[in-house]
Amino acid sequence: MLATHRIFREATLGFISHTAASVDEMLKAATDTSKCLKASPFESDSSHSPFNTRHGVPMFTYYAQNPRFAARFAKAMAGAAKVDRQISELRDCFPWDTLKGTVVDVGGGSGHISLALAKPQREAAAFFIRQCTHNWCDRDVITIFKSFVPGLEGSKKGTPLLINETVMPEPGLRPAREERALGQLGVLVLVGLGAKQRTKAEFEALLKDADPRYEIASVHADGPMGLLEVHLKH
Repeated sequence: MLATHRIFREATLGFISHTAASVDEMLKAATDTSKCLKASPFESDSSHSPFNTRHGVPMFTYYAQNPRFAARFAKAMAGAAKVDRQISELRDCFPWDTLKGTVVDVGGGSGHISLALAKPQREAAAFFIRQCTHNWCDRDVITIFKSFVPGLEGSKKGTPLLINETVMPEPGLRPAREERALGQLGVLVLVGLGAKQRTKAEFEALLKDADPRYEIASVHADGPMGLLEVHLKH
């Protein structure tokens, strides 16, 4: 079965050999998922991840130590961004024409973000974060959400925090192939970073942990590229 996915191959009957996929550092890490979860069932972050269990260091430390693999990883992320990082939900589902002022875009793009805004932007029309939270464990996502509070407090009432991120649908609401694809990405971030994809309810819980004044005002889209509009009650 694995050979049908190009993981191992049987070029000669009865002889199984490796392929590029079977020696991939992420797939090697995936084989240690059970071991990792048994060792730290209540901890999940980059230091408590299958990748760290297998390779002895967190994923981005590994890539810093192995530039050849880091370059391949960067190319893979760039390719994924071209193929499957649509902006239609972001462009079409929020009334951008109603905003008057500065839109503060925080993080994204190159695989890392700042966990705190060193100089909080005040009097903004909106704050915006895209494709970042799925790379971080719950504790770090709470820190990210906390970092927006000073800026939102210094802006007008109703200033939105827009979270453009995968919003996992409830089981059975999407075609099976779509659920499978979303689930596969969820497994990938778990293996590599001890992170996860989240449902609306999970986002809501983390927002409340960051600041009880946070409220999800609207879900403009869910699924592979969702859009949550969040307000801070003044």
